[in-house]
Amino acid sequence: METDEARPGVRLWELRTNSCRWPLGRPWDHAEFFCGQPTVPGCSWCKEHRKRALVRARVGPKPPMVLKDRRR
Repeated sequence: METDEARPGVRLWELRTNSCRWPLGRPWDHAEFFCGQPTVPGCSWCKEHRKRALVRARVGPKPPMVLKDRRR
């Protein structure tokens, strides 16, 4: 797997409609460079970054939604 630091990246104004918009660098840094690889259709990220984003979102099981009765 290639790390973000190994990729040169592209600047904001170099992004195209099918360019991956994953910011490169550490999470607390100002995003100066973006991935720029071709995106997955219907997504803003390339295949690798889409996988990384969705893994983070699915860390644990989602608790069931419970609606409370507020008429009491």
